[in-house]
Amino acid sequence: MVFYEQSTMKKNTDLIEKALKRFEAVTGMQVTLQKSPDASHDELLALKWDKSIAKYQIVSLNTLTPATYGQYKLQANKFKYPPIIITSYVSPGMADLLRKAPENYLDTAGNAFIQSPPLFILIKGNKPEEKPLKTTRMFQPSGLKIIFALLCNPGLEKKDYRTIATASGVALGSIAWVMRDLEQAGYIQSIGKKGRKLTGKDELLKNWVTNYHDQLRPRILLGRYSSVDENWWKKTSPAGAFLWGSEYAAKVITHYLKPEKYTLFVEEMDNNLLLSNKLHSTLKGNVDICKRFWNFEDSWIKKGIVPPLLVYADLISSQSDRNIETAKMIYENELKNLLK
Repeated sequence: MVFYEQSTMKKNTDLIEKALKRFEAVTGMQVTLQKSPDASHDELLALKWDKSIAKYQIVSLNTLTPATYGQYKLQANKFKYPPIIITSYVSPGMADLLRKAPENYLDTAGNAFIQSPPLFILIKGNKPEEKPLKTTRMFQPSGLKIIFALLCNPGLEKKDYRTIATASGVALGSIAWVMRDLEQAGYIQSIGKKGRKLTGKDELLKNWVTNYHDQLRPRILLGRYSSVDENWWKKTSPAGAFLWGSEYAAKVITHYLKPEKYTLFVEEMDNNLLLSNKLHSTLKGNVDICKRFWNFEDSWIKKGIVPPLLVYADLISSQSDRNIETAKMIYENELKNLLK
């Protein structure tokens, strides 16, 4: 059985316990949970075999996606002990990514990868027992558009619903539902005569990034392209036809990243844009064209790029260490001010 030693478990208790019990049943190894030296993190996992003990810093993630993995990577160098990701399910694709990294992991389906020489454990092929929970309304496409507008425009939550609808590009009828959900989740507080206040912004931002890639981005992706001219991006300018996103926008914001992939946000697909840049459709292309989903302006849009939050979200899920490093710079220099 899993033994809790001086445990101060604050989050994901059931998830961690289920994954460790499944691991013990499969391997017959003894697992102990100990208090972490850093109270801001989950417990330590002490794994015993023969006469040896190895300790790992638990990183509990309800779901494991490129976005949640990218956000974890932002703090991966802060751990005293080697980290181990414990989550509900590690898909085959994510498992390949983690093993190449390499990253230790366990899931509640019984899959595991632990590489701590001379210890090596690999268990794969187990399917999740439970269906994933349905995404709450505020993290479905319309809700994500509203949250994006609120996070990018401090104070917007105090405005009337029609103003919020205009800024987010969402039908007026959806605003009340999502605002109510945000209030029930504790992200919006009533402050009397001053109206409403957006709270828990850091957590809300993390949840937005995670759900943006699962729920919204697949719906706004208009196509993937490549150009016969590898320097096409040097010869084109938004000029109102599109906005740069992702790696090129990160280059403009940080003056650091050299782009290898490109994302363009457009109001509508324009054949002239494709023809003038010699772009042709291909699943292996390095150019994504997405539909713009918001309806507000800021200083970055005037420079021909999307808001930094959107740049951050795409970099985080890119599975590139350099992009994640750049995302951290954008968070520190741009997003922190929005979260105050």
